[in-house]
Amino acid sequence: MNREQATEQISKALTATVFKGTSVVPFVKPDVSDIVRRINRLTEDRLQIQTPAEFFGPQVPISALDRAAKDYTRHAQLVVTSSGVATGTVGLPGIAPNAGILVSATVGLVRRHALVYGFTDIEDHPEDKVPLLMGFAAAAGAQGVIGQASVLMGQVAGRVAIDAAARQAAQLVLAQQISYQMALQMVKQAALKVVPVVSSATSGTLNYAFVRAAGRRSAAYWRERHLIVRQAGPTTQPYSSQEE
Repeated sequence: MNREQATEQISKALTATVFKGTSVVPFVKPDVSDIVRRINRLTEDRLQIQTPAEFFGPQVPISALDRAAKDYTRHAQLVVTSSGVATGTVGLPGIAPNAGILVSATVGLVRRHALVYGFTDIEDHPEDKVPLLMGFAAAAGAQGVIGQASVLMGQVAGRVAIDAAARQAAQLVLAQQISYQMALQMVKQAALKVVPVVSSATSGTLNYAFVRAAGRRSAAYWRERHLIVRQAGPTTQPYSSQEE
């Protein structure tokens, strides 16, 4: 599969997963209560945390958040190495299973990492795709797109109130730019090769390695923003997609 084909497949998968809802892929939508329970367990239930927004509190050790982020990355790695999930669960018509599973798993991981580090705006404001796309860009190794996104969204900021379609269109353009950068990464790693070009075992290993790297980048992206918020000590949670 060449770069153009890879970009098309990734773009379709990203659009379906981010813009058309997550009902078709059951492991994308995070369980907020599970994340809160996990952090409470990691802090031995001393803090009785009720919401992810409380993770910014100085009493919550960063090490607990980091451990939870790693746990969710490991789970995503297991998901993408399962051939049964890759071929049977995704169910995105016309999309190469490997592209669909990697995009879906990465989107789900980004959403969980955002919550682990206390950012709830992706879940609270599902109509705004920018925070999710920015996190996905970081996870997919498309950091260069993040800076471009600020300019792109700024161009439509003044028109949002009278033309909601302008913001939607800009978000789609952002998704396409991210897809292109992710395609470069995946083609380079040969992660889109599928049976019979590459054996299922080899394909699973490539998937595992890709999600491991994506998880590391995703966690670093949200962790950095978490530390900025914690150090600043604001009274309200900032918009997580803002650049500092």
